[in-house]
Parts: sequence; C-alpha cells; structure tokens
Amino acid sequence: MCLTMVVSFLIAWTPYAVSCTWDILSDEDLPILATILPTMFAKASCMMNPIIYACCSKAFRQAAATSFRRLGCWSRQNAPTQVAPSDAVFTVRGSPAVRGSPTGQAFEMRVLPSTSAVTSV
Repeated sequence: MCLTMVVSFLIAWTPYAVSCTWDILSDEDLPILATILPTMFAKASCMMNPIIYACCSKAFRQAAATSFRRLGCWSRQNAPTQVAPSDAVFTVRGSPAVRGSPTGQAFEMRVLPSTSAVTSV
C-alpha cells in the first residue's frame, strides 16, 4: 500500500513540477491547457489516498462503512429497524476461542442498540 501511495503521488505531481520548471526556465509561454491540466491533476491527488486505502485495507473499508451507517448515509440491507433485547443475544459454542479458553465454557454476546434507536428528549 505504501508503494502504491508513493507512485500515485509521483504520477499526480510530476506533470505539475515539469510544467512549473518549464515555465521558469523557458522564455516561451506554455499553452493554457498545459498549465491547467497538471494543476488540476495535482490537486486531484488528495482524493487518491482514500481510494487507495479502500482498495488495499479491509479495516479501512469496515471503519468507513461504520461511519457512513452512523451518519445515516448507508444502511445494511435486510437489517431489522429495532432489535428487541430478547432477540439480541447470541451464544457462541465450540469456536476456536472458546476451545482454547481455560474454562472451555460458552459465552454470550449482546448487541448494543444503535444510535438511531435512541431518541433525544
């Protein structure tokens, strides 16, 4: 991922550096398109990092999805709107974590209510 970020930075900023250097060292003026495109491409490099993170990092994708869900921009399909406390208990038995535990007993996981289910007064 680090190499991808460095390469994308170089690809985005090299045309801008070349056009600026050309403009300083040359007596000729560059065409307007040759000055605008490298500038826009270099400024667009800031949006490449989230795209690279999303493509290369599963943890980033999960954190972004969680953030979007909290903002209400993205919801899970087929997710229940409200979960009753009796429906929100899962018992885990026989998983590798349980087998390796000193007691070897099952444990329960409870789903916490989402922030959208909490109403403000």
